Amino acid sequence: MNKALNLQNKFLYSSWEESETVAEELVLVMGKSADDFFIECLKSASSSIRNRAALSLKELKSSKAVKPLIEGVIYPIDPKRCGTLAFALESYDCGENLTDIFRIMFYSNYECKMSAHNILSEQRFSFDKRDLIEIGNMWDNCKANPSTCPSYSELHEGIQDDVDSFLDYLDEM
Repeated sequence: MNKALNLQNKFLYSSWEESETVAEELVLVMGKSADDFFIECLKSASSSIRNRAALSLKELKSSKAVKPLIEGVIYPIDPKRCGTLAFALESYDCGENLTDIFRIMFYSNYECKMSAHNILSEQRFSFDKRDLIEIGNMWDNCKANPSTCPSYSELHEGIQDDVDSFLDYLDEM
């Protein structure tokens, strides 16, 4: 366990270049419990540590990481530095998290919106009428209050297309 602690400290203080190798060593030493360490790192005040942890989680593909990554994007420590977490989320099955992906689309920064769009475009989702109504209500709120939706003026047409692609299912329900 001492080796694991040494590697964890090394990860926290490593350079961007070193961190990938250290993360791989951590996984070899800690096994599946390494994902818990990286998930904890998502709460770091350091954007560098958060980003390196998100990329490590992207490689691990542990289903435990989906909710913490989503939360790290929706409730970011630094709203300008959460794009790597959203990017890491693209490698996960977000099929049970449609409303959260739309929250990212509506309320996060430009970079996160692009990842949300990719997730919405490439993944399959399970949802019900309630989810679709909630998405429609959030979007109506954004249109009424564009300042709540970063990059609204540049992206509203694309966002509308993403919203419509799901709200069209309301007609079938």
